[in-house]
Amino acid sequence: MIRRLRNRENPPPSLSSPEANAERIDNRKLADAAKAAGNSIHDAVKAMKFNAYSALDVHNWLWAQFGQKCAYCEASASNTDVHVDHHRPKGDLDAADNPNNDHPGYWWLGSDWENLLPACGHCNRSPQYDPASGRRYKSGKSDRFPLLEGSARCMFEGEDVEEQPALLDPSIDEPSFFFAVRIHRTLPLIGVRRGRDDAERIRAKESIKIYGLNRPGLVRDRALHVSSLLLTLDQLAENLDDLNAAADANAKEKYEKRSQATWKKLYERYLGSHELPFLMTSIRIVEKWFEQRGMRLGDHLPHDYDLVPLHLDDQPNEAVVNAAPAAAAQHPERILPASVVNFRALDQVRSHFVRWQQEHEPRAAVIKEAIKEVLNAIDIAIRVDPADQAGWYEAVAVLRGELDSVRRRTQRFVRFPNFVDEQKGYLVARDVI
Repeated sequence: MIRRLRNRENPPPSLSSPEANAERIDNRKLADAAKAAGNSIHDAVKAMKFNAYSALDVHNWLWAQFGQKCAYCEASASNTDVHVDHHRPKGDLDAADNPNNDHPGYWWLGSDWENLLPACGHCNRSPQYDPASGRRYKSGKSDRFPLLEGSARCMFEGEDVEEQPALLDPSIDEPSFFFAVRIHRTLPLIGVRRGRDDAERIRAKESIKIYGLNRPGLVRDRALHVSSLLLTLDQLAENLDDLNAAADANAKEKYEKRSQATWKKLYERYLGSHELPFLMTSIRIVEKWFEQRGMRLGDHLPHDYDLVPLHLDDQPNEAVVNAAPAAAAQHPERILPASVVNFRALDQVRSHFVRWQQEHEPRAAVIKEAIKEVLNAIDIAIRVDPADQAGWYEAVAVLRGELDSVRRRTQRFVRFPNFVDEQKGYLVARDVI
């Protein structure tokens, strides 16, 4: 989910047409007549007509403004059915949010431009069925609109009530303030960002649950997207390794061009437009990748880049970032040469050990402990200030010792010693140890 400010000054013409205005007047008359007669407004709402919001220009304007994506999950409109969602339901609220059945729905907002959002069928309907797993799941907004505990609810048109919604509205709220992207066993999941207060955590959790931001099919699509993104990042890392290892000017120019071409591809496919799917996820992953290598993603983006706020998740390692060369890039196609290749290589080896741990889940206690000790040594080395030569050499010596120790302690295991040798060879080849 990303924030997209709607054009409040210039709504779609259909919403201000004579037909739309007449529809509002007729609906208001029905509500007033029911109140005057002491009848249930629920019955009046059922008799109301809501046609203006379904006009073609409303659909087109919403999808254009939100980049042809669902406002909630960022899934592309090209491979799903699309809906115009009433953020505040125009009819009866779900029983979970209206247990006394005393709220008739926000009927007066049925054609209000600021209450309409583009939503895919998965986010807009509940319950759902996942064919791949054969399971049903309950996410989907439908007629849900919970409020924070203690909040008053606006019951009638014109009431001066300031509601406190429990759901995020991406045309008002900044989702990156509430959400973090976390990789769990290769699956990119949306979680609650650290440091939120109680109300903010509730809003984040309710939005994740009701919009279904971690529903099975969406996570699979997001994982495919992230897999492709990581392959591009690996390609960029290889280009930068070659650039740093280049011995002459011609070779440096060659690999610098390759690095710039890969960066251009990464920017255009994953970062450069609000129309790209899963943009918040892409930004968070690439931002973390840059930070772990002593660079700032913001230094390589256009100076006016504002699609997703940067540096909102975990704080960057300032010692590493500040020790990296100062960025001079003013154009998204220019990439800073990675003089922090040691950190990149360490991070790569760390991911290999973590992957081994996840894929094989070794039962032998000695291997579990060995992986833990190696990861601790890598983490210590990654945190060292590159300007602290003595600290760096000490950390590398500890890591070298841990790798040798692991190799000796696991001689009786068939595959693990070879795996350790491969990782050590990788670090040796890149002048890390």
